[in-house]
Amino acid sequence: MTASPAADTDPGRRAGQQHNLAAYVPEDRREEAAGGPAVQARAVGSVLFADVSGFTQLTTRLAQ
Repeated sequence: MTASPAADTDPGRRAGQQHNLAAYVPEDRREEAAGGPAVQARAVGSVLFADVSGFTQLTTRLAQ
């Protein structure tokens, strides 16, 4: 994944992207991607991609 030049120069946009990634990417991987110390190349884990019909309406109703 290649970041756009605007993402590198706009601190607000970059902070927003980092916040969005926080829910999906472990902290050590986010730090490495941001130029922090390298971590091991492989890790044990799981990924689930799901498309839940009506999810947006459900969460809107539950948030009220």
